[in-house]
Amino acid sequence: MQIDRAAIFRFGKLADRTVDFAPGINIVYGKNEAGKTTLHAFLTAMLFGLEKGRGRAKGTEGYLRYEPWHAPSYYSGALQFSVGGRPFYLERNFYSKEKTDYLRNELDGEELSVGFGDLTMLLGGVSKDSYASTYDITQAGAATGNQMVKILAEYLAQASDGSDSGVTVAEAAASLNARKRELQQEQRRADEEREARLKELRLEKELLEQECEGIRESIEKYEAMQREFGTGSSMENISRNSRENQEYEAHYADDESGIHARYHEQTGSTEDWQPEKTGYILSFFAILIAIILFGFKVYITPALFWTGELAALAIALFSAIRQYKKNQNRAKLQAASMQAEQLRKLREQEVMEAQMQQKKRLADQMLTEWKDSLWEKENRLFNLEEEITRQGVQS
Repeated sequence: MQIDRAAIFRFGKLADRTVDFAPGINIVYGKNEAGKTTLHAFLTAMLFGLEKGRGRAKGTEGYLRYEPWHAPSYYSGALQFSVGGRPFYLERNFYSKEKTDYLRNELDGEELSVGFGDLTMLLGGVSKDSYASTYDITQAGAATGNQMVKILAEYLAQASDGSDSGVTVAEAAASLNARKRELQQEQRRADEEREARLKELRLEKELLEQECEGIRESIEKYEAMQREFGTGSSMENISRNSRENQEYEAHYADDESGIHARYHEQTGSTEDWQPEKTGYILSFFAILIAIILFGFKVYITPALFWTGELAALAIALFSAIRQYKKNQNRAKLQAASMQAEQLRKLREQEVMEAQMQQKKRLADQMLTEWKDSLWEKENRLFNLEEEITRQGVQS
């Protein structure tokens, strides 16, 4: 869009004024209070209209500021502009009681409607707010040198973008800087979280390595014990002892030699077992008395002699038989006692064998559990090392 001419009928201090514009950038200059700001406000009002405010705001807004107090009905003007090489004519009456607008295509004379958006379409859909933030250089344009260059660059950038966002380059730069700071803060937080995670992973890795080392040592010790003593050697020794104990009764007979052998094994003595001899001694004395009576039979009556002889012989025989049976019973009791003791030892060894077998099963089970636990921990270590490497690459 190119503004060609502005005709001011009545607008503020300007009345019956015509201002022509050349293609490209136009600079309006003049002394203070010459009407530069009024012309700027007039152009904006022509393009986007001028509404009268209500309430407290109506005393400070633009309508009352530029309304000609002596002739309000002439509060109006016209604008000639071209869009795409086609000329248009726009006329507005800003007076609130007689408000009118007129838009015409001067090439073919077609009358257009401002109310139905024809003017907005010719403006490229630019709203008043967007215009104010792009094309409309306000009093800040009084800046010179580098400031003027910066302001013009902002407006040109907004104009070339053609957007209706109403955001200036400075605002966009400020927003980008704010977003940049947010991203930097997020990055710092992410770095801190990653570093904390790395510390946790390294600590877990160190603890797992210590646990794995302890399990390996336990497995090595147990397997070394198995190699040293041989698998099941203790069980075989106990079983062999049990078989020897079971053969004990068959090996020793119940005769006197067997009794002596059991006696030697039971007591650890090198002397043979000696049976009791009290009955035999009594028999000896009884026989001795019978012999003495026989020597003195000439001095005693026959009846007394035979009575004494028979009594002495009876006592000797009875004592000898009784002592023999007693010794036999004692030998049997001694043998039974030894057998009972041997059976007790056998049962103790069998119990010990069962206990050792149970301990071996438990030890084998524990060894299996150790190996399974070691396998799991080594897998976890491998995953930890990969994650630590990945976290390190990301940082």
